[in-house]
Amino acid sequence: MSKKLNKKMKSESSDDNSTKNSITTGINTITLTGKRSKNVNQLKTAIEKLGFREIDIDKNDIKVKIVERETIKGTPYLYMNITLENERLIAEFNLPKDYSPALRKFEVVSLLLRILLLTDAYETKPEKIYKMIFNVFDVVHDTLTKDYSTLKSQYDLLLEEHRKLKNKTNEMDKINEKINKTMLEIETRNQQLVERVKTLESVSDETLEEVIIDWLRTNRGILNVNEFAKINNISAGRVEEGIDSLLKKGIIERIK
Repeated sequence: MSKKLNKKMKSESSDDNSTKNSITTGINTITLTGKRSKNVNQLKTAIEKLGFREIDIDKNDIKVKIVERETIKGTPYLYMNITLENERLIAEFNLPKDYSPALRKFEVVSLLLRILLLTDAYETKPEKIYKMIFNVFDVVHDTLTKDYSTLKSQYDLLLEEHRKLKNKTNEMDKINEKINKTMLEIETRNQQLVERVKTLESVSDETLEEVIIDWLRTNRGILNVNEFAKINNISAGRVEEGIDSLLKKGIIERIK
């Protein structure tokens, strides 16, 4: 902490001493004044019953070291030191950069008030406790209100973005449906072409020519391409290819 901050805290402490049962809040420090009614040993026993183990005694003061949360590497993430003096309780705490100041203050005050209540070691006026609680509630309320406005704005933006994405998704679904239909038609056409190729390739040129010649011999030289193709399960185009080959070789002649 810088010298400037130390000077500010010292000034606040000085104000506390001038006003009994006052409550002040400094940077990362919360102070509650009151008259201690238990001696050091009695107070130490009361604090130990609350489950705190890191307790240091300095003359007539007790300092409790508390680690609230740790990082995955085991280093302290949230921590505070509470010093219990004769006429005041001082809570010094850290505030991580990514942590809500209002939430942090609420946590510290809550723990400080629990210690005050459960140890029953300080005499302080109720109105001062109420003031501390209400001060924290005011900060939390302001923060929550601002957070709500921010969240509402973000929600509206996300809702609009969701609407746009939903419209795009519907459009994409329609496009995909058309693509799937086209792909099915292409697949069907390809299958037909594959079957046609298999049919065309199932008969060799020599066999096809022999079948055509036999047909011509048994049908007085007459060949109806469509009828021949249907009976022999050969495409009409393949039959014409066979006839054309025989004509070129001079084995058959076309009679006009």
